[in-house]
Amino acid sequence: MNPDRKNGSLKKIFLFVLVFFSISLFFISCRNLSKRIIWLEKTSVAMNWDDAVDYCKDLGGRLPTISELRTLIRNCRSTEYPRTILKDPWSWCGVTDSCLVRRQCWVREGDPCLGCSIDTSGRYSTLKDTGSFWSSSLREGFVDFVWYVDFNDGGISNRHKSGKLYARCVR
Repeated sequence: MNPDRKNGSLKKIFLFVLVFFSISLFFISCRNLSKRIIWLEKTSVAMNWDDAVDYCKDLGGRLPTISELRTLIRNCRSTEYPRTILKDPWSWCGVTDSCLVRRQCWVREGDPCLGCSIDTSGRYSTLKDTGSFWSSSLREGFVDFVWYVDFNDGGISNRHKSGKLYARCVR
């Protein structure tokens, strides 16, 4: 095969892949931006859920839903949201605004909601957060338990409202 022809084919393949991924990222970004969420500063201290709700109200905001909070997760594919790579659905954490039942959404083969290895550098958060953060999403069937994200490992779980976690409000 002519080397110039081979290089031309490789360039076309490269260009196709580049365009495909650019379009994919554009649509993912647009979907996230369509809600026009403004992330406020995180609290300086951990607090219980009721105090976090009041804190956000005082700022003219609210706690994010679990799906909104998950959009901040990076570098942990099993818990990133929206899902960027199509894989076996059982290898991805199913906790979203539309699935808040622990047995159906969280407990799966290999426990994908548990996140990745512990790293307190902020690598699992777009905003470089560390620690665990409340969402506004109650665990279905258990009104005293709320879903949260732990940015030390990218994990997702639920906790009693009396626990002490950080809050990052949204407007």
